[in-house]
Amino acid sequence: MHLVDHSDNDTITAAAAGQTFDSTERLTVSNAVKPLTPDQYAGRNYAFITVEIAALRYNVTGGNPTATAGHIANVGDVIELENEDEVKRFRAFRRDASDATIEVSYGRSG
Repeated sequence: MHLVDHSDNDTITAAAAGQTFDSTERLTVSNAVKPLTPDQYAGRNYAFITVEIAALRYNVTGGNPTATAGHIANVGDVIELENEDEVKRFRAFRRDASDATIEVSYGRSG
């Protein structure tokens, strides 16, 4: 798993190089734990996630983040999930009063 700061656009471009993407979704992250959609990531081992609208908290252990627990991702950050376990176990929760949105591209790595 990698969190890429949005201020380095070259890093974001390079991070997605070599991946084959074939499925996307846009999810609202609210005050209920939000996993990724199994039908969207089935058969895929990589997810490229951008955070939009508001900050969120997340984890990849399968446990539930809260507004005060979990890794922080701010607007513009990119989260890369690099294997099937991370994709399946990803959970997100909004950090503040505003809902966040994530744009997710799924594919195969390697």
